[in-house]
Amino acid sequence: NVKALYRRGKAHIGAWNEKEAIEDLRRAAELDPSLKTIVEKEIQSFLSAIKDKEANQKKSLSQMFS
Repeated sequence: NVKALYRRGKAHIGAWNEKEAIEDLRRAAELDPSLKTIVEKEIQSFLSAIKDKEANQKKSLSQMFS
């Protein structure tokens, strides 16, 4: 079920499960090509959020130990 895969992918995004989120979203896009642009935007947004989160963590840790 495409809708279930998409929703599960979004749930994985909320839980910061990168691999699972991307797998589910890409599978949903394979099954329903009309979702391809939406899925790609979701993935890019998620990857950007991950980079921001990692940068913030790195900054916090460097401040903590300096």
